Amino acid sequence: MDALIDRANATPLTGPAVRALAASASAAEIRETILPALRARGPHAATVLAFALTATGERLAPAMLLELLPDLPNIDHLAALVGSSDGDRVGLLLDLVEGARASWEREAMALYLATQLLDQTPPPPMLVARLRTLARRPLGPEAALIVSLAARALDDAGLKSLAMPLLPEEFAGFEQLAEKLRAPLFAPALDTLSDREPTREVAGYTVVRTAPKTGRNDPCPCGSGRKYKKCCEAKGPAPGHQSIVEQFEALSERHAQVREQLFDFLRPADLARIDPERLTTLQLIGGMRKLVQHRRWELAERFLDRVKLRPDVPGGPEHAHEYHSDIADEALAAGELALAERHYEQARLDRSEWEGIRVQLALARHDPQALACIEAQLLRSLRDDDPVGVIDCAHSLLDYVPALGIAVARGCVSAERPFDTEMLLEKIEDARDRLGLDVHEPWWEVYDQLAARPDEPRPSHDPKDQRERQRLAEEVEQLRRQLHNATRDKNRLDEDLQKRIRALDHLTAERDRLAAQHGEERQVGHEARVAELAQERQRLRAKIEELKGEIAAGAAQRSDLRRELARLADTRSAPAPTAPARTAEPALDDEEAGEAAAAARRSILVPHYDAAAAKSLALLPRPAATQALHAIAALAAGEARTWSNIKRMRATEDVYSLRIGRNYRVLFRVGDQRLEVADITDRKDLDAAVNRAARS
Repeated sequence: MDALIDRANATPLTGPAVRALAASASAAEIRETILPALRARGPHAATVLAFALTATGERLAPAMLLELLPDLPNIDHLAALVGSSDGDRVGLLLDLVEGARASWEREAMALYLATQLLDQTPPPPMLVARLRTLARRPLGPEAALIVSLAARALDDAGLKSLAMPLLPEEFAGFEQLAEKLRAPLFAPALDTLSDREPTREVAGYTVVRTAPKTGRNDPCPCGSGRKYKKCCEAKGPAPGHQSIVEQFEALSERHAQVREQLFDFLRPADLARIDPERLTTLQLIGGMRKLVQHRRWELAERFLDRVKLRPDVPGGPEHAHEYHSDIADEALAAGELALAERHYEQARLDRSEWEGIRVQLALARHDPQALACIEAQLLRSLRDDDPVGVIDCAHSLLDYVPALGIAVARGCVSAERPFDTEMLLEKIEDARDRLGLDVHEPWWEVYDQLAARPDEPRPSHDPKDQRERQRLAEEVEQLRRQLHNATRDKNRLDEDLQKRIRALDHLTAERDRLAAQHGEERQVGHEARVAELAQERQRLRAKIEELKGEIAAGAAQRSDLRRELARLADTRSAPAPTAPARTAEPALDDEEAGEAAAAARRSILVPHYDAAAAKSLALLPRPAATQALHAIAALAAGEARTWSNIKRMRATEDVYSLRIGRNYRVLFRVGDQRLEVADITDRKDLDAAVNRAARS
């Protein structure tokens, strides 16, 4: 087996080379070696063996493909391998997507291929729901094109309304791209391989190399410290032909920067082959998170065990247990409830956090006591006037009881919590996709109206001030009417666009049918009718592009109106902030070296992260990082409650601090329409972080 794995690892992924490998071993040997090769040498060796197995006439097992496809070195081979699989291929592709281990581009490709395998049968609800949800994501141009292709293949008006605007106006190669993507699905797998090494660009999207090529002026991977051209270039094959793990392990600790660059390219199968002891603490944390994302639980736990033994864990070794939440959160999402509960217990959550987790676990298990748990959590949140508890409950319900979750989440819509509200509305849209409801959530319009209502101004007896506030009130009312009209126009344009798309599809089908009939029967009048339909299609396409432009312009207009309303609302409701009076230094336990800062409501600020803050955020335990991001968003949105909890640091004139949980602090400055996040630090390192921020 080891010899066959070594041969596969050295075999280029070309038709002749794979055929030669297939001729050197039996089908049984190849079949039994694929997964061991994936775990021992990585995805290239396993992919070569999978193609070799198809050369013997055997089909590929779905279980094996589910493990290989997320790590496939080249996305172009996805269709060929799925086409060679055994059993329900649509189910295989949906299982791949449901596993949440693939990138958006790979997920888009899988869903498109599933639409090509339906064979006139109705699409599974999950297929339509996944495409709807994916179409809402900020996709790259390649993934957006593929989602648009999938939408054209399905008769779902809601999906088309989301996906068709993703199509670039100048793109006209739908049919050619569709054929290029689907052809390998129905061709013999080996026929899809070229006779030469694959190029970097295939079918319009970028192919990532399995190992970065070593340039002649790069440091030599042997670790000598010299340039590659002056060291090992003449000694044999270029290191770009080595596996990425071999390149990584060949570098010494003196070449930490190159090792760090290579580490970013490592896939989960590569991480399984590396000794964790050779990794830095930050690499262990990053590797654990990559493994968790791909649901390699056992290996992720092994990495976490090493993290807990390191003295240089961010925030100190006493916080290492918080990384258990990374595994627990993903395990809960994957339905691995026992694993999730075990890691939540090791994360040492506080009482309120545990209550929320118990609700989620009860809902996931369909526990008869789930309703009682929800009632208790909501009652506590209402008694404590804690909107966060209610919002957390809404998120849990949306995950497990989506219809009930939509009803509860709508009750949480508030202009005072814009970040939380927009997160909930986006999650409501995902829930609507799963339930097969209309794609448009009407509570976005409710939120727009709430956000457009400014706080009532304080009464003033100054005539000049009264006149100014009256002018602002009239301007606000005018902008509110404009926003209402723009929203009404947007809904009208959406309806018109869908009508035009349906008409275009109908005309296209009639034109194709008549063209085929004319070619077979040469009936008089068909050719003229086909030409007439072609002209009508061209006119409809032009109108659709015009409508897309109007919708995009309307979206920009509504965004500008909302920003202007927020600015005017802030102007009307907030007095000019005054500098806080200095007070005698109290005997506090942490920032304690700071003082209360002005809590006046502020206008919208744009967050900017200094390098120290970005690095700290990437390394915080997920619960702390999530809480920090929520708090920064609330600060940027001008949320009054959050601003009331900030402190000005006495060592500086312009650095403020906000408490995050028990152990962390966000340090920031307020600039001209900017929220400059300087650092996110452990409270025991606060003094040093403040000094660094003061000098920057």
